[in-house]
Amino acid sequence: MVAADPGDGLTMGDCVFHPYVDLSVTHDSNPARVSDDPESDQFADSYAGMRLGYSAFMLDIDGQGFVGARNYRELSEDDFSVWGEMLGLRYGQQDTLLIELSQSFRLVEDYDRFLAEGTAGGVSPDSILDASARDRREVDEAGLSVGNKLTDKLDLNTGYRFSQVNYLTSSLYDTESHIGEVETSYRATDKTDAFLLALYGIQSTTASTDYGDQMAFRAGLKSRGTDRITYKVGAGVKQFAGPDETGDRTFFHYDASAVWKATDKILGQLGMRNGAVVSSVYADNSTEYWSAWAGPLYQATPNLALTANVTYREDDYFKMVQVGDSLMDREDKGVAGRLRADYLTAHKFLRLYGEAIYEKVDSTVVSSYDDMRLTLGMSVQY
Repeated sequence: MVAADPGDGLTMGDCVFHPYVDLSVTHDSNPARVSDDPESDQFADSYAGMRLGYSAFMLDIDGQGFVGARNYRELSEDDFSVWGEMLGLRYGQQDTLLIELSQSFRLVEDYDRFLAEGTAGGVSPDSILDASARDRREVDEAGLSVGNKLTDKLDLNTGYRFSQVNYLTSSLYDTESHIGEVETSYRATDKTDAFLLALYGIQSTTASTDYGDQMAFRAGLKSRGTDRITYKVGAGVKQFAGPDETGDRTFFHYDASAVWKATDKILGQLGMRNGAVVSSVYADNSTEYWSAWAGPLYQATPNLALTANVTYREDDYFKMVQVGDSLMDREDKGVAGRLRADYLTAHKFLRLYGEAIYEKVDSTVVSSYDDMRLTLGMSVQY
């Protein structure tokens, strides 16, 4: 039997399917991301896909598949198409045994609108902050985490994350990483857990046959239950050694995030993270990065949601880079702000939205630029 109501999806037993279409138009002040005399243009984004969910007993499955295309008004040579799929599985409970699996493959260009936030396999992602990170690429990710309650006060969680980025241009180097971690948490109070975490990972690029490795230790606190403030804050030390002669460093390491439910209508979130990655731009270099983000969500009415956020990032290259006949230290700094309004119409299947994004990037080596995008769009989901 199949049940179907607009906005509620197609229900087949314990499965729910949501086909959707997303259409938008955008004015871009600097699509070429140049520093001098930028020329603006407009483009249309069109996406279609299917979301699915399954829930029965102790098993939950969610997934999505999509195809999309971008068409510019003037810069038609920059038109592109994308596609991908994402799948997640959760089985069991922490009190006995909790297993989570995640997998995703995406062919993307420019911003990755389907970038998985947070973690895969319980492991926070390393950022790829090279200036070319928005080039056409294949992103392959997978994760596995296992959690278990050892005693009334002691939990053990293990996680593994795989990520691979293949750039579809010969001027950039593909990257691959494997990261595993073990976290032990102790129930310090009714609302707080103290935790210790150990991490080890390897990274490589197609520029080298060697692997680099990293090792990190963090200690911190995290919240438990359904309080208005949910957080996880950890700090420690990380040692990173790039493949071949790409450099190595030992530095203070942190990963922190928090969500604050100020009222039933206002939600705030913020976070900071740092790390190191091998470079996709240079064959013999790596970068140390840090990033921070913050922003509120305001549910003005049951049908209208307003969101804002700001993100800042820096990455510092381990080694000096060749610029003409000289060597220079390369440091990139970027800041981005976003305002968005979503309106869910009386017919639950139709959502209208408007968005403004501003991005500014400064670099000591490559061209600096700033870019503003204004978007209007609609999403129809059955």
